[in-house]
Amino acid sequence: MINNRRTICILGGTGTVGVTACKVLSKLGYSLRVSVRNIETIKDTGMYMAPNIQLFELDIDKESNIGKFFKGSDLVIGAIGPSADYSEKMLLEAMAENIPYVDPGGIHLIRKMRNSSMKGTAIVGSGIFPGLSGWMLSSVLKEAFNNNRDG
Repeated sequence: MINNRRTICILGGTGTVGVTACKVLSKLGYSLRVSVRNIETIKDTGMYMAPNIQLFELDIDKESNIGKFFKGSDLVIGAIGPSADYSEKMLLEAMAENIPYVDPGGIHLIRKMRNSSMKGTAIVGSGIFPGLSGWMLSSVLKEAFNNNRDG
């Protein structure tokens, strides 16, 4: 972790959900690892210049092991859409690394993973609209980090 802060990985750092999550979580002081498909497209925009943000180039269509990107983090937020195409891959990689996963979409995973033997924490279908979904994410982060203190 950077500066002993909790580290959150955000997949999909240039979309509406990813950008919003980065802004809010950065202001709250979390250390962020943010993935974008092509760093060149945002290099001159000034996005993600805060010292608590690390930017990574990652194309989920080409990368077979995104678990490397997750390793050592405390939470993964899957903001790559459409969720029907990408949520399962992000969830499985996060679970393989034993890292809690939050996905604003991915509601289809509830039925698909219901009888799975996988262990771990995943919140899917948390919503992409302001209001309840913003409160929900904030509450989950507080509870997860308060219950999982490592000293």
